[in-house]
Amino acid sequence: MIHILSLDTCKYKKRLLIPVFIFLSANVQAQLHFSTTLQNMILWRGIEVADGLILSSDLSVSDPSGRFTVGFLGGSNTRGSYKELSQYIIYTHGRFQIKAIDTYNFSPGATYNNKEFFNYKPDETGRFIDLMLNYTGDRKFPLELSLSTLVYGRDRDLDNSKNIYSSFVYVGYTISSIRTKS
Repeated sequence: MIHILSLDTCKYKKRLLIPVFIFLSANVQAQLHFSTTLQNMILWRGIEVADGLILSSDLSVSDPSGRFTVGFLGGSNTRGSYKELSQYIIYTHGRFQIKAIDTYNFSPGATYNNKEFFNYKPDETGRFIDLMLNYTGDRKFPLELSLSTLVYGRDRDLDNSKNIYSSFVYVGYTISSIRTKS
C-alpha cells in the first residue's frame, strides 16, 4: 500500500506552513564586496608561493552586521605558472574572527594533485582547508594574533596516510608615529 502525504491532510500543516511563509517573506539583505590587487609576489606563512606580476581578486557577500561572510578569492601570475581559486567562510564577533579557507592552487611541476579541482579524497586531493582564529586589537593596543592550522587536504605525512595538522602562529604589533601639538 502506498500512502501519499499531502499538506491538506496533514494535521501539522500550520506548523509546516509558518516557517515556509517566514522564510519566503523575510527581508534578506546582504553586502557585496569586491577587491582586486596587483602585486609582485605572494607570501603564505612566510613562504614565497608565486612571483612575477600577480593579479588577485576577492568577491564576497556578508550579512548587514558583518558577522558572517562567504566568498571566493583567486589569482594568477602573468607567466601562467601560478593559479589559485579558494572559497572561504568567516564568522566575526567583536575583535575575534574564525575563518575557514578551502584552497586549491595550481603550479606546474607540483608534487600534489592539481589536475582534479573537485577531488576531495584526503589521500588524493590537491586542496587544503585552513582553519584560522584571529584577534585584532584596537588603536590603543594594536596587537594582531593569528593561529592557523591545516585541518584537511594535502598536508599529509610521508606515507600519505594521515593529516599532520601543520600550524602557523602570527603575532604583530603596529607601531605608529605619535604626533604632538605644537
